[in-house]
Amino acid sequence: MPLKPELRALASWIKAQCAAQSSRFFLWTPAGLMLGIFIFFSLPTDPPAFLPYALLAPATILYLLTRKHPARYLATPLFLIILGFAACQLRVHATATPLIGEELHYREVTGRIELAEPSASQVKLTLSHLTIENLSPSQTPLLIRLSLRGAQPAFQAGDTVRLKANLYPLP
Repeated sequence: MPLKPELRALASWIKAQCAAQSSRFFLWTPAGLMLGIFIFFSLPTDPPAFLPYALLAPATILYLLTRKHPARYLATPLFLIILGFAACQLRVHATATPLIGEELHYREVTGRIELAEPSASQVKLTLSHLTIENLSPSQTPLLIRLSLRGAQPAFQAGDTVRLKANLYPLP
């Protein structure tokens, strides 16, 4: 079945644009990677962990097989988009940390002060190396931030504190 004249004209225009950009194709690499990253963060939920790598394997093979073929003008952007998507997924999973998922009322919290920020009416503490009552180590966040109202002793980074606190998830 022959192509419609409009599609034939579009295909011809795309081919001409690719030919004009062939010497500068490398400069389009960041755009392809950014498009993959944009697609990742546009999804309403995280994709399954295996998905980007399952897509990356055939895209890599396609890219390698079409390096000397005109189909490279489609295979290369596809490869770069999927590579950006996979890189984003890898980074997100590598930096993942447990978060508090629900309100935790009146829990004993022990931790080391990383940062103490006193103000007129309160002291804000950032704590690390945490233990939280009735929370397993795998569910414990790496850092929490607490606000202590009223007169407080002078806290310094490195001090260890134990206190009762109400903990809330991020908004």
